[in-house]
Amino acid sequence: SARSVDRASALWLAVARVQSTELDELPAAIRTLQRVLKVQPRNLDALERLAQHFAANQSWHEAAATMEQLLAAAPGNLRLRRTALDLACLYRERLNMPDKALRHVETALTTEPGDPEALRELSLIHEALGQLPQALEVTRHLLDVSEGRERGDALVRLGQLEHATGNSENAKVALQRAVVFEGPGSDAAQTLE
Repeated sequence: SARSVDRASALWLAVARVQSTELDELPAAIRTLQRVLKVQPRNLDALERLAQHFAANQSWHEAAATMEQLLAAAPGNLRLRRTALDLACLYRERLNMPDKALRHVETALTTEPGDPEALRELSLIHEALGQLPQALEVTRHLLDVSEGRERGDALVRLGQLEHATGNSENAKVALQRAVVFEGPGSDAAQTLE
């Protein structure tokens, strides 16, 4: 029955938790989570933890495939915005697939269009795709929605992109503004030097 499958899955999830946290046995935890997914392929907890374990194991392709499964299992689930962002970052940073990353960061932005973390990732993806004008546009939007430390980071990013497009005067202005936010010993100050 469905209840016994749910109970068995809950038990195996608990076993996987012990394997990964108490015994430090990621391969065993991965096998246990895969066992849960054989009987409940849309178990969000198992998919989420399996993706985390694959990433911790630096199995990037497996982590990406599992995150894809997780997003397909629960489209529109707000907690999956984090997964979409993580997947975008994984595709851009680890798998050098910025085109795939773009799709996932756009998914994350549909649930929260002004999210600074997603906008920063979108800017990085556009840069990786060689689309510097779009990266600059997104970074300017990021600057508009950022506050405090995030604003300083956005100014540093803007300065780097302005420099990359050959506009050294705008880059200098952005970095000087960033130093105001971050202080004299900051990344912005070092980049300005």
